[in-house]
Amino acid sequence: MTGWKRFLSILATALVVGFVGLEVNLRLFGGPIQIFNPLNGFHDGDPVLGWRGKKNIRRRFHTPEFDVLVEHDEEGFRRSAVPRPTDPERRLLILGDSLGWGWGVAQGEVFSDRLQRELAPDVAVYNRSVNAYSTGQELLLLRQELAKRDYDDVLLIVSRTDIGDNADDKRHRPAFDLVDGALVTRNQPPPGALKNPIESFIDDHSHAANFLSWQAAAFKRWWQSRQAPRPEMPEPDPTLEHERVVEPPPGEDGPNGARAMPGYPVTERLLLEIAEACRDHGAALHLTYATTYLHLRHDPVEVGFRDLVADVAERTGASFLDLNDTLEELYARDTNALIPRDGHWSAAGHRAVADVLLRSGSLESSGPEKE
Repeated sequence: MTGWKRFLSILATALVVGFVGLEVNLRLFGGPIQIFNPLNGFHDGDPVLGWRGKKNIRRRFHTPEFDVLVEHDEEGFRRSAVPRPTDPERRLLILGDSLGWGWGVAQGEVFSDRLQRELAPDVAVYNRSVNAYSTGQELLLLRQELAKRDYDDVLLIVSRTDIGDNADDKRHRPAFDLVDGALVTRNQPPPGALKNPIESFIDDHSHAANFLSWQAAAFKRWWQSRQAPRPEMPEPDPTLEHERVVEPPPGEDGPNGARAMPGYPVTERLLLEIAEACRDHGAALHLTYATTYLHLRHDPVEVGFRDLVADVAERTGASFLDLNDTLEELYARDTNALIPRDGHWSAAGHRAVADVLLRSGSLESSGPEKE
């Protein structure tokens, strides 16, 4: 055996022994909470959407902020705690990211569960929200859902993170570019979206693999922050006294700065495409805006993006609902309305969102008459 072959053999043996030792250590003595309940354990790759929920799972989702049980149905979406009526007069489709999926809340506590309780037996609610979905992925999923069944109403949850998601370069995320005013597909099918059985097995069963993946992601975030430092964001204001926030003069750099973001133009076009798809299928579109962090709701980008969504609603005839006022009022009374240090809605937040949707009356009217 040559020197190089011997070196590689020793190195390979050391890596295997080290990996096995790490696995045993983590199983005997524990480790960071996140590696025992990794988010990727709730998802499978998808050749069109990039990823989607795993089908028929029942798993614990545990982080330093919460510890809940999550279930997915036979299609891989969050299982409703309330059975849908078998012969409804109307069908409501909900699209969104982790806010709609129910990040950090247990079964039966997602806002769509309350909607189904209150709207049954006339309305069947289909919550198709998936963690970290961009507007582009929601458009692709919308097309799939409209091809499966007729929907009378489509509720799209939009938040500030959509701008960045629509412009990011994740290999496994399908994306769109805007060329001469038209959407052009990019990264489709997304490379590396599908895992082979061995990779899936390791992700589902190896603590060491999840630990190394978690550390690699942390290092990547650190390295990216060193390469292109982000501007510091204001700390949360526990009193939410936003009247003290000084906003820039309107009209500078588009609607208060949002237009300068790389994902702004393509996001606008994606929202218009979603409205057109709904109109073509005779479904009423309801655009619902919610900030990811309440203390940033008066940030220039936040304000500008909220205005964009409201403008698209006005141009397309969709209804528009800003949830921030409701959440801010609730948070002023009960700080448990949001998950601490997280920004997602808690169970109390989901109840408030369902209540304001029901009170708005926008979901009571059926969509346009179908031909």
